[in-house]
Amino acid sequence: MASKKFLRFAGLCGMIAPWLSLGMIFFAVAISPWFNWHTNALSDLGVHPEAGGWFNAALILGGALTAILATGVWQWIGSGWLGRAGAALAFIAAVALILVGVFPEHYGKLHWYAAAVYFLVTPVGYVLLGVEIWRKGQRAHGLLAVSAGLGAFLAILLVPHDGLALPELVAALILTSRVFAMGARLVLEGDALTP
Repeated sequence: MASKKFLRFAGLCGMIAPWLSLGMIFFAVAISPWFNWHTNALSDLGVHPEAGGWFNAALILGGALTAILATGVWQWIGSGWLGRAGAALAFIAAVALILVGVFPEHYGKLHWYAAAVYFLVTPVGYVLLGVEIWRKGQRAHGLLAVSAGLGAFLAILLVPHDGLALPELVAALILTSRVFAMGARLVLEGDALTP
């Protein structure tokens, strides 16, 4: 049985995560006049002497808060293997986001693998959560979760770019909007999802 207090705490973490992490990332961009949205990857900020601390902290803090949210979602979603798999994947993706900040770009493949896990696993987790939420009767909420997962995946594939920053930004905005919405849902409901 999920604790209402913990669900609300997890939801609050989810509501804070996007504002904190995106705010810090945009600050890192603002202090980096060399950064170009068309030719750089966001991870280029993580190895810059001035912006690196802000960017990497944004990922570590955002990932930690999202991992707490995912733990709350695991309790909120209740039984059903699709929902539990989706929540587990959301947790794994949050840990991967932390690792992207812990191992910046100059760590090579370790950084790349963590980033790939985040951008590939998160959308799959959201789709699975969305299907389970849909099955449990919250059609609009479920559809939005599925749409966010598919939208983030398509952003990575289809947003025109020379570097990766633009598709990464579009995917991150889609994913963090869902993190905020899920957090708000847990804060407002404070009860486990029932069929």
